[in-house]
Amino acid sequence: MKSLLLIVLTHVTLVAGAAAQTSIFSLVPPQGELEVGESVRGALSTSDVLNYNGAPIEVWTFRGMPGQEIWIDIDSEFDSYLYLTGPGMDGTLSDDDGGRGCNARLQATLLENGTFFVVATALSSSTTGVYTLTVSEEPPATESYGCGETDPEALAQFADGVGRLSLGRVASGVLSSSDPVFASGRRAQGWKLVGRAGEAVSITMEAATFDAYLYLLSPDMDEVASNDDGGGGTNSRITYTFPQSGEYTVIASALGEGSTGAYTVEVERALSAQEVQPRGHLTSGVEMTGMVSSADPMLFDGRPGQVWTLTGRRGEMGVITLRSDTFDTFLYLVGPGLSQPLTDDDSAGDLDSRITVEFPESGEYRVVASPLGGNGGTYTITYSGGSGR
Repeated sequence: MKSLLLIVLTHVTLVAGAAAQTSIFSLVPPQGELEVGESVRGALSTSDVLNYNGAPIEVWTFRGMPGQEIWIDIDSEFDSYLYLTGPGMDGTLSDDDGGRGCNARLQATLLENGTFFVVATALSSSTTGVYTLTVSEEPPATESYGCGETDPEALAQFADGVGRLSLGRVASGVLSSSDPVFASGRRAQGWKLVGRAGEAVSITMEAATFDAYLYLLSPDMDEVASNDDGGGGTNSRITYTFPQSGEYTVIASALGEGSTGAYTVEVERALSAQEVQPRGHLTSGVEMTGMVSSADPMLFDGRPGQVWTLTGRRGEMGVITLRSDTFDTFLYLVGPGLSQPLTDDDSAGDLDSRITVEFPESGEYRVVASPLGGNGGTYTITYSGGSGR
């Protein structure tokens, strides 16, 4: 019954007279009391009371004073969520990704004395795992990366690399327990790769004993691409066109925390859209159909793609629309006068793609129909041409 109570009443305040309010969180036995400047460790589990979204919650108490400014941080490997409620508060404060990475952070100036309730939970249902809670009266350092991005301090440890990769050669490595930990507890090794502006390469990592995961870092050590299963099975592949010349870093890692074992990394020249046999030619106002799958050539960003041609005239406006009921579409356009591919994900609404372009030059342009993720499926593609200004 305790789970049902929280599902219904998570954000409700129990009123006991006009002078006092009691949070529903007070009905949940606290894990302990938080102190300023100290950190505590907890663990969400299946035995915890459930939040309204089905995620376990744990409640901690904190004694506050009027005028006290506090910051509450949670650090975890899961996408965390925080609540704060207590005396003098009109409602419940909450946060998802205000802290480091996908961690939550709350800031509040307290108005009254009393016991405040800090609730640690997760964004998604049935999420479990350990976490650390910290209360501070000093503002934390500004975070340089957000949820879904990689900690730049973690990237810096791969600056030297364990070896060098070169086009057309296979390099071998072994992930071991002595390697640095990177991104959610994954062991990893860095490799150096010299790239030339405009060069397209395909980087493939294969491993027999673990699920491979690849990252590609720019010469400035910023993450520019990553991939899990683009190489087929549990192997990884990144297809990338270098925007600038310089020394890039390839990070060979595993999807599973602590996974170790032997692996190989191979760098090959990637196919360009100009080298792939077109599926057909797009004519204004005519809808065409296709089916893209993992058997199609890996083109941009390690995604399978099918190529279509169209004729553009300098100054003419064109609109290309890619739709599918079976996958999230992604659209590319390359051709004369375009130094980099034009791309789009969802401009056509829902999960469909649309590129609107004023052709910089006359000639044959190539459109690549791809899935944003997964192996693809059936799709329709249309082109509408018009006069430019």
